[in-house]
Order: sequence, then C-alpha cells, then structure tokens
Amino acid sequence: MDSPQYRAKLATTVLKLMEEENARQVVADPQMMLYTRLGDEALGVEGTESASGTPVYRHAKVMGHTYASLVEEWYNGPNFVQRFESMCKTRGNKRALAYRPVIRVSKELVKEPESGLERLFDITFYDKTRYVTHGEMWTMVENFGRGLREMDITPDCKVGIYLETRWEWLVSAYGVWSQGMVLTTVFANLGEEALCEAFTETSCAAIVTVGERVPSLVAMMQRGAIPFSIIIYLGPLPDGIGDATGVTLKAWEDVVKDGALSDKPVCLPTNNDDLALIMYTSGTTGGSKGVMHTYGTMTAGINGMGGRLNELSGAVEPDERYCCALPLAHIFEFTVTNVFLTRGCWIGFGRPRTLLSTYAHPHGDLEEYKPSLLVGVPHIFDNYKKTMEASLAPRGSLERCIFDHAFASRARYMRLGMQTPFWDRVVFAPLREMLGGRVRSMFGGGSPVSSATQHFMNTVIGGFIQGYGLTETIGNGAKQLVCDLEPACIGQLEMACELKLVDTPDYKHTDLPEPRGEVCLRGPSVFKGYYKKEELTKAAIDEDGWFHTGDVGSIADRGRLRIVSRIKSLAKNAAGENIAMENLESLYAQVSLCVPNGVCVMVHPGRTYICAIASTTESKAMVFAQEHHIAGEWPTILKNPEFQRAATEAFRELATTAGRGKQEIVRHVQLVDDHWTTRNGIMSAANKPHRRAIYRRYKAEIEEMFAEHGSQR
Repeated sequence: MDSPQYRAKLATTVLKLMEEENARQVVADPQMMLYTRLGDEALGVEGTESASGTPVYRHAKVMGHTYASLVEEWYNGPNFVQRFESMCKTRGNKRALAYRPVIRVSKELVKEPESGLERLFDITFYDKTRYVTHGEMWTMVENFGRGLREMDITPDCKVGIYLETRWEWLVSAYGVWSQGMVLTTVFANLGEEALCEAFTETSCAAIVTVGERVPSLVAMMQRGAIPFSIIIYLGPLPDGIGDATGVTLKAWEDVVKDGALSDKPVCLPTNNDDLALIMYTSGTTGGSKGVMHTYGTMTAGINGMGGRLNELSGAVEPDERYCCALPLAHIFEFTVTNVFLTRGCWIGFGRPRTLLSTYAHPHGDLEEYKPSLLVGVPHIFDNYKKTMEASLAPRGSLERCIFDHAFASRARYMRLGMQTPFWDRVVFAPLREMLGGRVRSMFGGGSPVSSATQHFMNTVIGGFIQGYGLTETIGNGAKQLVCDLEPACIGQLEMACELKLVDTPDYKHTDLPEPRGEVCLRGPSVFKGYYKKEELTKAAIDEDGWFHTGDVGSIADRGRLRIVSRIKSLAKNAAGENIAMENLESLYAQVSLCVPNGVCVMVHPGRTYICAIASTTESKAMVFAQEHHIAGEWPTILKNPEFQRAATEAFRELATTAGRGKQEIVRHVQLVDDHWTTRNGIMSAANKPHRRAIYRRYKAEIEEMFAEHGSQR
C-alpha cells in the first residue's frame, strides 16, 4: 500500500480535493480592485521638460496649488517634537514602549535552520517584557533634557548618540530636542576613522553610549583623536576601566534623576528652520557625511512616510504594535518608528538576530510583540524566507506537495485579484505564526529586495511593498502601492515630493521604452546640506533646490519610478555595456551558498564577462556539497575544482532563470570563508560591502579570474 504509485495517487486526490475547497472559498481582494482602477500614480507637470531631462513629476493627486499648500503645511506646521509632546500628554497611561531585558547570552546547541545540524550558537535569554506608558516616556524625555542642562549643556550645543537600537535611544533623542539642542547620530558599528571624523566635526558636548564602549571613547579623547566631552553611559562600566583623567563619566539613569530635581524649563523648538539633526551616513559609497535636517524637513519627511505607511497598514487596530529592531541611527527605522508612534501603536524593541526564535529564549521578538507591519532591509527578509523554507517538510513528502501546490495556487489567484482564505488558514498559518501571527503588511527598504524574496513573502504573508528614499530626504521618495506585484518598480511618489530624471552620459530621458536618467528629488523633506562639507553640498543640491541622488532611475507606466542602479555602482565592460553591480549582487545573494550581503560583483574594462567574490560559511558550503555529491572538508573544499564548478553553475542558473543578459551572468565565482564585518573594513555600517576594500583584499583571486587563461579553468 506504500508504493510510489499509491503515494502519487494519494497526493493527486488530496490536492484535487483541497484545490476544490480553496476554489469555493476564494473572494475578491478589495485592495486589488482599488489598485486596478487607480490610473496614473504620478504625472508630469506641463511645460517643465528640458533638453537634458524629463518633466517634473508629482503625485497625481497633488498637482497645482494643492502641492504648494501641502509643502507649506508640512514644513511650517507644528513640528514633530511639539506633536510628540502633545501625543504623550494626550495618551497618558496608554502603552508606548516595550522591551525585554537580557538575562544572559550563552553558547547553546541549536539545530541550524539551513543544514539541520546541531551547532553551538550564541543564544539570548530574555526576561519578561517591561512596558513604558506615554506619560512615563514624556517624563523621562523632560528629565533627560533637564539633566543635560544641569551639566551646563546649552541649547546651541550638540549631543551625540552612539548606541544600538533600544528604547533609551528614542528617549535620549527627544530629551535632546526638548531643550532645543542638536542631535548627532552615528551607527553603533561605525569604524573608528569615521567615528572620529563625526565627533571631531561636531564637537559634541556629550555622547550617549553603552558602558562597554566608554574605554575606547576615553582613549580617543586622551590621544586627541576626538574632542573631550561628557560621556553618558548605559549599563555597567567594564572592570578596570583605567585612567579616565579629563573625561566626565555619567550614568544615564543619573542624568534622568538629576533632571527630575531640576527647575530648568522645557525649551521645545518653535522655529522649524532651526537645525535639529546631523545624521552620519554609513559611508558605503565614500566617506561618512553628516546630513543636516531642520525641524521642518524632519516633520515633512515623517508626514510623507506616514501617509504611505498608513495606506499600507489600513485602519488602526486596537492594541496595534510595531517591532523596532533596525538601527535607529538609520533614517529608515527612525522615520518608521516615529510614524507608528504617531499612528497610536506601541513600539516593542528587538534585535535583528533575535527577531525569529532560532537564537532567542523563550522565543523571538516577533513572537513576543506580534507586530501588524514588518519593516526590513533585504537580508532580514531573506532570512525570514530561508527560515520558513527550512521549516517545510522535505521535498517528495505529501506535506511538501501540499505546500508547493498551495503556493502556486495562491500566487495565481493573487495575480487575478483574489484572496485565498482556505490556503491562508490551512497551509500558510504556521509560517505566519513564525512572524507573530498578526502581520498584515511588509515594507522593504535600504536597498532592493530580490524578486524571489518579494514573491515568496507576498505569497505566504501578503501585502509586501518596496520603497525608495534616502537619509537626505527623511526616507521620502517613492513607495509601491499595495497590490503592485511588480518587484522591479518602487512605485508612487510621496505627496510632497517632486522628481525629475536628468541625463547622464549613458542614460537619457529620450531612451525607449522608458525615459532614464539620474534621479533628482525636491520637496520640503530635502536636507539642508552636509555638515562642514560645502563642496559636497554644492555638488548634491543645485541652485533650484534639486537633490541629485546619484541613483539612475526610469519612469515606468502610470508614472511609477523604477531604480536602475547607483551611478557609482555602474561599470562598463569591454563591449561598452553598463553593468549594474549592486542589482546583480542582490540577485546573486539568493544562491544558498552566500551569506546575506555577501556577494561582490567584479567588472573588468578589458573583458566582456563578469566574475564574483562571495562569502560563505561552513554549514552553507557543506550542505551545498552534500546536495551536489561532492566530497571534501571545510575549508579546503572551497578550492575543490568540482565544488567551484558547481558553485559557479548555481550562480549562472539563478541569473539565467531571472532573465539576465549574457553580460550579467558570471563566468567565474570565488567562494571565501572570511567573515565580512565592519571590524575588518569589508562591510559598511549599513551592512553593505565596501567594493574597494574587497578589491584590495582579494586582488590575487580577482586577477586570476580575469586572466586570459581563466576561461579555461
């Protein structure tokens, strides 16, 4: 009875019955019905086309006088700090923030999702969740601000935050603004050279950090690498901190306590043209730069992002919550978190590593907080996809046949504008529980999410969109509309954002089938310049207020924006063809061998083919070898010619399936066992590869791949 023929017949019968039941329950998707009737998403303003670029595009609903009044309202209306105070006082005892104290981090045997092998990993053990009300949050904001004043820090001073994401980051930021001071933010993993540059440029009166970083900051101050300033620290100081001569150290809690006893008045900002923020970028495409924003640009940016996220999320639900885990020092997470606070959600603070339950006890952040919307960068969503796929039954089993059939069926119905409640309930519910069970929509940003990941998340969860924005625009630019299933487009402009494409040597607004050029943005959320970098500012913002982003885009049907690549990541091969390296790296990162953000594509001006360096791990490599019946041991297997051929073929097959041109398909791939990090200079603080550092580190391997005899390897 258990013959292959019987199992095949059983599977056919079960799938037929389930498909029939699904067909009986399918219903029209109201959001898709609205989307198909929408019409143009953006329109060109008549008479604005030039000889070197497209017309100026605006959101289709805010043409003419409506746009001008919106710009005025968003920039000059009540600013985000004033609104934050009002919100906290109005909501009083309602929940605002949540966090889980860490009990310990210890090595534990865990079954790795991809390989199924038990290995030692760092597991974070969490205590019970603690909550902070709006009233308590605002009291701490006021007290932290007053505590700064008690240390003789005046409103014209700058205060730096050098912290990972945690609830105290948000309270500290608003505490700084509650006294009209300027906030300076840096990534917590910023390299020392960039860190010194940021704190030297800004001469912060105080720096908020964690105890473990105090010794390195003290050492930098004492050797003159950065100016002396007060160090406000969270958590314990390390044992044997050593000589801290000349440096004032103050516990964060003591600053708040001192502020509670202070009679200094709260000094909320009232002039929206005043400088509010200097946010240092990660330095992925060059040196780190301090992006200057006023209270007006930040308010306009939060309004712009808020409009789109509220459309995505739908009506506010009772007890709605959001999980904040990406760096708050990145404009993406900072803006989204503020939007959700304004929306009335409470914010649960997590960590990227413990979002899922694999490396967290008793469970992950998403299972604890159960957010309604997920926000992430590509490697976060790639990890969700891989973890979900690893939890599926093995191929060939009846359970896996049911999943594969349901996946294809739901994808087909989605394209027809239909919902599939049967498949959602019977097949996809366990996967949705891995993300907390309440997710209605997802928003990807930071860089392009691969089409494979977007399709998977859209099918299993639903409501996935991508967006485009920059630190310089408070994340404003363009966002996909719900039910726009085309992964290559990032959609509709924000309502107070103007766009035009300007010709470059290789991309013209006269190109067919779509006009192309450098993306230029203008509007009330555009930054005021790079701090103490006048020449860079002049190069970025022209005399008409247009911010030249350095990104190449095109205008698709309905006025949707499509991002082609960054100008700096375009390289010409020997045939004169432009290769968009970042886009290809995002694609090739889907190969099972690769770690997230672990691919660097190489283009040689004297060759018509491309190559790649890719970082892998023991578990990924050995699982790949086992699947391809290749014998060997780690790490020597990476030099095995049979392994190298199989790895290269996996890259080539992926690109071919994705419809890439011959010039975009790698000829050679070199797998390396190095861990790419910010510490060794390979990755930027935004977790993107530093191309020049990779070129230097793997110079010999790159030259070998591009050698004339390389094609005979």
